[in-house]
Amino acid sequence: MKKRHTPTAEQLPIIRSKLNTLLVQAFAGAGKTSTLEDFAAANPTLRILLLTFNKALQVEAQQRFKELGLANVDCVTTHALAHEEPICGDPCRYDPEAEDMCDDCAEYWRRMEAEGLWKDGRWTDKGMRKMRK
Repeated sequence: MKKRHTPTAEQLPIIRSKLNTLLVQAFAGAGKTSTLEDFAAANPTLRILLLTFNKALQVEAQQRFKELGLANVDCVTTHALAHEEPICGDPCRYDPEAEDMCDDCAEYWRRMEAEGLWKDGRWTDKGMRKMRK
């Protein structure tokens, strides 16, 4: 298991926080992931979401948390989160026109249409804007 760093005075209040929702914003290289490692270790019963901007960062972060034995952190790209795809493992999750669609995917596509994100077999402008956020 990888050894963790010693937290700085700025990181300690975040690591010790008992808030239900916590957002840490800082420049690249400021120690956000290291802070999250310590926070996750201090709160092993919490499910934690780490959003990354690209797949390479997601894979790197996922490996870091695995090496530390921290299974309570989910690393996801912002793009994957925007899609909110059901995890059924079948092709119907990508094809709203699939003939043998599972119930979870059928509900997903109905919800996308009801929210105005999907119409006539394509993402709407509203749906595209949501994915870009």
